[in-house]
Amino acid sequence: MKQIFICPLLLFFALTLAAAPRILLAPDASPYEKFAAEELRRVWEISSGVQLTITSDAIPEKGDIVIGTSTNPRIKQQMKQLGLSTERKHEAAVQEIDGVLHLAGQTPRAAVDAVMLFLRENRLYRQTEAARTFGFTPLFRSSEEFTRA
Repeated sequence: MKQIFICPLLLFFALTLAAAPRILLAPDASPYEKFAAEELRRVWEISSGVQLTITSDAIPEKGDIVIGTSTNPRIKQQMKQLGLSTERKHEAAVQEIDGVLHLAGQTPRAAVDAVMLFLRENRLYRQTEAARTFGFTPLFRSSEEFTRA
């Protein structure tokens, strides 16, 4: 029996958007936040064949993805809804607010953690022993691919 994994968020974007979502960063995004955006774009392209645009000069629209910390004005105005607190600096938040996906944390490292959490929860990453050593690898899309590996 062939089993196919479907990412709910990718399916949502595919059904509701004509264009691919954009990844929005603050103009002064840290190297960690830029890494997180690049990693999200890389895995998204492997999983869907669509390359996302990374930008820092756009207003979020429905379907966009915002990555960042409380220094990012787009994140700062959503801190309460994201459940982020200045007391919990290493906490990550993954939440859709008004059609915009927010991947955020109080620190740049927490923002990276939010992206990795999103990718794992949506089955876009598979963690293996090699992945723990060298990074993450894309998930197999079906059990048939898994048995061939």
